[in-house]
Amino acid sequence: MSSSTEIRVLKISALAAALCALVGLAVGWWINSMVIFFDGAYSLFSYGLSMLSVMVAAWVRSPRSQKYPMGRFMAEPMAVMLKGVMILLVVLLSALAAIKALMAGGRVVAADVAVLFGLFNVLFCALVWWYLARQKQRSHSVLIAAEKHQWAMDTLISFAVMLGFILAFAMQQSVFADWARYADPVMMLLVALFFLPVPIKMIWQAAQQLLLKGADPELQERVAESLRPLGIERFRLVLIGAHYWLQLEGSPELMRQAPSQQINAILKDLPGDWRWQWVFEPQTVLPQAEIVNP
Repeated sequence: MSSSTEIRVLKISALAAALCALVGLAVGWWINSMVIFFDGAYSLFSYGLSMLSVMVAAWVRSPRSQKYPMGRFMAEPMAVMLKGVMILLVVLLSALAAIKALMAGGRVVAADVAVLFGLFNVLFCALVWWYLARQKQRSHSVLIAAEKHQWAMDTLISFAVMLGFILAFAMQQSVFADWARYADPVMMLLVALFFLPVPIKMIWQAAQQLLLKGADPELQERVAESLRPLGIERFRLVLIGAHYWLQLEGSPELMRQAPSQQINAILKDLPGDWRWQWVFEPQTVLPQAEIVNP
């Protein structure tokens, strides 16, 4: 996937998040629903963070410079980590607000309007999720993957909330009407607990990339098998964002036996974008990294 296509996909996700935010905030305020207001606030955060992803995607793919001689690829996991931290804060604050509302005796919500909003939200989120999932199949972009995961969670949560409001509406028409006022804060608390692992996972995965954790063992074995015919036995491989960084260890003689054209041809058959360089001694590295774009 080209950088322009990736940026276009991220912009569509950001605009969709903005629309969800405006509708959610308005409906949540109108019917006094904590969980719907949270949905709008979360979508508002999603819009801001999606625009951050757009800027990062464009910045990362700008040409290397003297100031950034190795490129700007670390910005991708940094953006994902920031996104995870912000989502975590929203989830925790919303959980605290739900607990406070429960202790205050619950909230009266217009459940019939909430059900209609829930149906709209489920269909809209599912459509955006489906679109991003199709785009992710054509790309190794970590930013699109994060957006897809976020919209998947939005769809599942919206569906669960809609079912909760259907139950609350049924309770309001029954002898359990007095208990219906607790439905909104209880759903908010359940949504927060369900959401909690998502930002934690985003933060953890981004931290692993920032700490240069080794790439997937299966891919490393595949790379080793491909490089072995060239006499290359030792290498280091890490994943940063959607880009693989490969350091080949050897001598100048080995480098002459394995010209860059052969290495590029091998890496083009592997998934993702690749950057590689030779390392001759522990403190001696070739100044220019090879770039392979399949």
